[in-house]
Amino acid sequence: MALNKFKASNGWLEKFKQRHELKFRTLSGESASADHAIILNFLSELNIKVEQYGKENIFNCDETSLFIKLTPRKSFVKTGDSARGFKRSKDKVTLHLCCSYTGEKFEPLIIGKYRNPRCFKNFLPKFMEFYTLRSKCVDDKRHFYILAQKN
Repeated sequence: MALNKFKASNGWLEKFKQRHELKFRTLSGESASADHAIILNFLSELNIKVEQYGKENIFNCDETSLFIKLTPRKSFVKTGDSARGFKRSKDKVTLHLCCSYTGEKFEPLIIGKYRNPRCFKNFLPKFMEFYTLRSKCVDDKRHFYILAQKN
């Protein structure tokens, strides 16, 4: 059989990939170039630190923004009608989330600039309350409010 006369269709290619369990994937990251000896050394040092401090004293905290008045970018409109947009609100609160190594989850800390955000009107749990902090970087006496668990 002459290879110069071979013509593969899309169906042939799909069946070939399925028969040989081949997938077309994007090569991402740099894991192939990582030095495994350094990684193993780091993991052993990390285990020593965990034992030294105790699992109950290790926490993971992160923060994210929640845009409380953000409207969707897309909407259903009737064919022929124009879809006019408007300026999008950038009002937000910052959520600070934390959990321990042992799996203990803490109540989220919510930081914002409004005393009673409307987005929490029917949602605010009774064990939460607002505290105020004066921002150190703002001179016009703006206040920022922190929603924290009552003691």
